[in-house]
Amino acid sequence: MSFQTIIPNNDRLSRISEIARGLRLNFIERDSNEISERLLKGGFNIVFLGQFKRGKSSLINAFLGESILPYGLIPVTAVVSVIRYSDERFCILKKLDGSEERIQLGDIYLYATQEENPDNIKNIAYLDIRLPNEYLRRGLFIVDTPGISSVFESNTMVTKGFIQNIDTAVIVLGTDPPVSYDELQIIRQIKDRVKELIFVINKVDKENAESINTIKKFTADVLKKEIGDENPVIYCLSSKDRLEGRITFDWEKFNHKIENMLNNKAEIISVSYKNALKRLSEQLVYEIDRYISVLKKPLDETKNQAEVLLNFRKESEIFLRELGYRFQAEQDRISQLIDIEQKKFIESRRAEIDEEFENLFKSFMQKPSSGREYYYNQMHSIAEKYVFMCINEIKSNSSRLYSEFMERYAYELKKLIGRIEGIVNLDSFTELIAGIDTSMCSKSDFYFHHFMRYTSSSPLNLLINLFLPARSRLTRMKGELKDYLDWLIYANCSRYNGDINQRIIESRRKIEADFRKMITDIVERTNEAINYAESVVREGEGKVDSEVKKLLALKDEVSGFIPDSVSGSEA
Repeated sequence: MSFQTIIPNNDRLSRISEIARGLRLNFIERDSNEISERLLKGGFNIVFLGQFKRGKSSLINAFLGESILPYGLIPVTAVVSVIRYSDERFCILKKLDGSEERIQLGDIYLYATQEENPDNIKNIAYLDIRLPNEYLRRGLFIVDTPGISSVFESNTMVTKGFIQNIDTAVIVLGTDPPVSYDELQIIRQIKDRVKELIFVINKVDKENAESINTIKKFTADVLKKEIGDENPVIYCLSSKDRLEGRITFDWEKFNHKIENMLNNKAEIISVSYKNALKRLSEQLVYEIDRYISVLKKPLDETKNQAEVLLNFRKESEIFLRELGYRFQAEQDRISQLIDIEQKKFIESRRAEIDEEFENLFKSFMQKPSSGREYYYNQMHSIAEKYVFMCINEIKSNSSRLYSEFMERYAYELKKLIGRIEGIVNLDSFTELIAGIDTSMCSKSDFYFHHFMRYTSSSPLNLLINLFLPARSRLTRMKGELKDYLDWLIYANCSRYNGDINQRIIESRRKIEADFRKMITDIVERTNEAINYAESVVREGEGKVDSEVKKLLALKDEVSGFIPDSVSGSEA
């Protein structure tokens, strides 16, 4: 099937590429060519996104049926990997300088992992992996990304920079926490731009059925509340089981979903084309405006501006690093205060908790033949009651501490940004600071965890219990049950403290990363505009005037490419 018939005005992407090449806007030219080649040949990408340790790489391996991508317990993936069809098995290193190098699949780990390529010091743009796989032969491009909100900031920025080229996405979530702040931000960014959005909870083999249902319901409630998805389809999967040859949980349903996407890819490709055309056209118009602005003012003024910006970027890194040390101490203080409040609450309710446990245990003695798991499950209602009582009691103080923290942080950033007022148009920076939410997020990553996998008895106790009457077995369990109840309350209260801690870390890191990216983009684009203007100015004043007229005409032409509307996700 020729997909030129379902993509209207398919020459527009090539025209964008031609204009970008003439203006030496290599990043727009490269994007336009790659997207055009993929879509016009009937291919679309499915990008796996999620925070680090979600198991994105292992999930892709499980889907492909073989271990191609490296994975592990720590954040592993350092660069983007694109997996596409070929009769042969190999990998091409696409480097940031534009060069390429062919390697064996067994050497992928030398470039794809954080351990072998920390913060991408080997300057890899992405890995182009080729495999003879039936899904890939039918036009599927699988994309593995570094973790959103990884402890390595470069991972987060690489992933966020790549999402603009998404055709479809698999959001890989987990069990603790099920949905992170950064994951919700990514979902919000892409949900209206893609035809298909798939949600997966990975590693569910580590949980029992009750926990899986709790996690799935919690995830669905968050997606409904935060992104307006009334009935999200969520697949519970185990990469481990699939790689070991077992088709468990929702693997058959997940595979069926991918099959449906391949059978109906014309709709996906049409939406992706319109999104790409809109994005690239708007980018090109923005860059043309920048070139016009530079040509209309003295070149020395622009050069001075670029030098000041470059110096500011260096100074701001030092400032942000020092600010980070100060706020780490403040963050630790908040965590300690919340921990103290939680312990005070638990102690104040100790008598009530003990009384409820004793009453519940008396009811157990009336039916001593129930299974061990039943008795442990009965602890959940008591523990959950007091955990949420604790959270409700300390929530207002937690919100106040969080708000004070973010207000001080925003104040420091505003002072930093104030130093470059008058150098460049600061709309983007002003919007960044104005958008800082200094109140506690309405969303919480916290949910009550049962930790049932930690309740198994020792082999010796199991053997002893075989020879005891039911009531005696239950009496021997009493201490274990009470210890489990106390630990369950303490562990979940500590998880709430960790949730607040993580929210502070994610908020601060996101603001800093956005700030750095804006500064870097402005410096790079300003230098590109200076190089362009210098080549024009050398040819005289007449050339400058004619070039401005040409740029205005190009701007009008490209503005006409922008679609009126783009249909979005129907996840």
